[in-house]
This record gives sequence, C-alpha cells and structure tokens, in this order.
Amino acid sequence: GPHPTSASGPHPTSASGADRSGANAGLSMIELVIVVAIIGGFTAMVISTVITASEGVKEKQARVAFNNLESALQMYRLNHFKFPTTEQGLDALFKDPGRTRGRWRGPYTKPDLIIDPWGEEVAYESDGRRYKLISAGKDSEMGTTDDSIYPEEEIAE
Repeated sequence: GPHPTSASGPHPTSASGADRSGANAGLSMIELVIVVAIIGGFTAMVISTVITASEGVKEKQARVAFNNLESALQMYRLNHFKFPTTEQGLDALFKDPGRTRGRWRGPYTKPDLIIDPWGEEVAYESDGRRYKLISAGKDSEMGTTDDSIYPEEEIAE
C-alpha cells in the first residue's frame, strides 16, 4: 500500500525532533503551573468573598433575632404592663421570674433565641419602660465598634 507522507516530505526523527517534543513537554508543564496558580488565586478570591458575605449574613441574622426578641418583649409587656427588668433579664421571656402575680403567660420565646449569631448571649438592659438589646458582634467583646445595639436610635441625654 502507499506510505503516508506529507507534501513537504518525510518527518525527521532526528535529535532536533526529539528536542522539539521535549520543549513542548516543558511548555505544557509551565502552562500547568500557570493554570494552577490562576485557579489558586481565583479560589482565594471566592473564599474571601464568601467569608465577607457570611459576615453580612450574620449581621442580618442579628437584626432578625432582635426583631424576634422585640416581639417577645412586647408580648411580655402586654401581660405585665412593663418589660422585664435588667435583673430579671431575657430569661423572664421563657422562665417565670416569680412574683408576677399569676400574670406570666410564657414562654414568650425559646432560650436559644437569646443567643446571637456569633454564639454569645444577647445583653439586655431595661428599667421596665424602655429596653436595650446588645450583641457583642463578631469579636465577641462588648464596647467595640462591631457591637449591634437595638433599638438603634440613641437617646440624647
């Protein structure tokens, strides 16, 4: 049968031909390294974005938790004509604090709902007429810039 040869003649299988295939193998190794580096960089960007986004989600979860606690506090106030005091704390929403003259109709919420999205207990302050809910935020330390305070409006002293 006829031998397959191209129009330009037979392909050389000399040392220079072997060198060319060796250069191709080296190039594909460099390409592989570049691709791996690009994928690594892209992965780092995605992970960074996801972590940042999840922090935003936790702040939204904290606001939702504050809204839920506000509802529970309002229900408590309907029965007691005042909010639980600082001393009674948020525990009064799911455990009768005693001396309520049979007015306690709880539980008004579940114990796990007084935990913020970062796993810390929500701080509560009240004189019975007004209240303040405080989440220590991402750093779990009170009194820092990432604290969430509810209600948000500051009372001018």
